[in-house]
Amino acid sequence: MVTSALHGAIDFALSKDAILYRLASAQDYRLFQTVDYLCTLELTDVKYREKCLTETDVKVFGADYQAFKKNHLARIRRKAM
Repeated sequence: MVTSALHGAIDFALSKDAILYRLASAQDYRLFQTVDYLCTLELTDVKYREKCLTETDVKVFGADYQAFKKNHLARIRRKAM
């Protein structure tokens, strides 16, 4: 009953067609999180090169582009298919 009420409330709140709400298995959810992380790193790389970092980017990844490339970007790009 609680789950149904929560789903109904979320569906109502997101009914602007801007966001789709779908159930996902734990395995799919982990995959979505991984893809989101990879896209975030690539977007942050563009922000570093364009010199338009947000405060959150600086807090999470630091202001040093070389350190970001070494510690984050290089690691994920080595695993690219």
